[in-house]
Amino acid sequence: MSDLLLLPPYLTEERIKKISNEVDVDVERVLLFYSLLMYRNIHESNKYEKPFTESRLTDHHQVHSSMLKIIFGRSKYRKTIEVLMKMGLLKINDSYSTGIQTDTVNRSGYTKKYKIPEMMLDVFYSSSHIEYRLKSKRVLKAKQRMLKEIIIGRRSTIRLSHSVSEILKKSLSKIDSQSLPRIARHHHKLGPSMDTFGNRIFSCITNIKSELRPEIRYSDIDEKLIEFDLKTSQLYMLANISVEWVECVLSKKDSEKLKPLIEKLITSSGFQMFRNEVLFSQDRDVYIGLAKHLGIERKEAKKLTYQLLFGATQVENQNVKEYFDKEYKGFTDIIDEIKSVRLVDLSDIKMYSIMAIVLQRMESKVVLEHVVKEAIDSGIDRILTVHDAWIIKQSQADRFYHIAMLVCERVLGTKPRIEIEDKQKKRAHKSSSTFSKLTATDSGRHTNRDHSFQFSS
Repeated sequence: MSDLLLLPPYLTEERIKKISNEVDVDVERVLLFYSLLMYRNIHESNKYEKPFTESRLTDHHQVHSSMLKIIFGRSKYRKTIEVLMKMGLLKINDSYSTGIQTDTVNRSGYTKKYKIPEMMLDVFYSSSHIEYRLKSKRVLKAKQRMLKEIIIGRRSTIRLSHSVSEILKKSLSKIDSQSLPRIARHHHKLGPSMDTFGNRIFSCITNIKSELRPEIRYSDIDEKLIEFDLKTSQLYMLANISVEWVECVLSKKDSEKLKPLIEKLITSSGFQMFRNEVLFSQDRDVYIGLAKHLGIERKEAKKLTYQLLFGATQVENQNVKEYFDKEYKGFTDIIDEIKSVRLVDLSDIKMYSIMAIVLQRMESKVVLEHVVKEAIDSGIDRILTVHDAWIIKQSQADRFYHIAMLVCERVLGTKPRIEIEDKQKKRAHKSSSTFSKLTATDSGRHTNRDHSFQFSS
């Protein structure tokens, strides 16, 4: 194999010995990796009909992580690359290893997700025209066509009434993109979409960390925005579940399969105790009760509760189920029966449980089709949504709060808990360096598995 290796000139015998002492893999593997980059150099030179010179060593070359795992081993490739970088023998271009992942787009009968590398997203927009600052006209046209199809695909997936769909699109289009984290600005131009799982709306603000959402502003209005949260929304929806709601959010075939178990659930004594605690108890909290029993934080108790009631798999901590069986006798056994049912129209969604699908669709119907619709009819002219939350102009906040409370009570039959979370106070506890980190690592960013490497002597 050594006869076929092509190494950069700065990898002298002395340096190779030093590498062998620093890395936790056979040095031959490191040489194989550098040889791969050198052959990439030659390939690129031939492809673009440029003379192969050492100056080409300054170019970056893509190497997929699957290739790195083959060369260095699954558990060692990251550490090895890190060591080579610290030794000054390698550079990695992080701007190519991150990018925007779009929602699924329908193209000529095929569904596909696109990844657009961040380093290629140096873009500007003029009305509906999209122009990329790329050198290659061929690539430019391909990207323009791709973005056009993505925009059409996203907009066509919003299955809501015309007035609700238009107010959401209008509100999102008026957001001042400079008030968004950098990654979210690119999503901003793609517009909103609706998933087929829980019928939730996804947009440029969906994945922005809650601590950053108070910074969102409209470009044409100098006014603070207020976020209203439907507290413990999944438990609230579960406590209000009914046969009628199942018929409303599932197909006729699937609702018929589920109706007997829903009737069994809502008439059980364990569910009635759970329902009363969620809806009417002033001094009891399901999450806090579990947290005290297990000696953990409320946040962790909430996670375990979600796994037990809504997860597709069984909760690993059996103490959680034992606690629920003791407090709400027979409740989780019926939940398990419901989760074991195989639906007809949603048979391809295997990683989520039926309960999660039903409750998210209930939530979306209440949040979007009922509350937003009535708010529009009452003169509210700007509304942003993040799943179980609404973001409203401060001047319309009081009116919206009363509308949301009345609509939820009318539609579901019980009063909800709708609160304003002061996320500014949460942010006050974070240092400015943490804020910078939040901006840089906003969850709207998706990591590409390609890595772009550069030789360094």
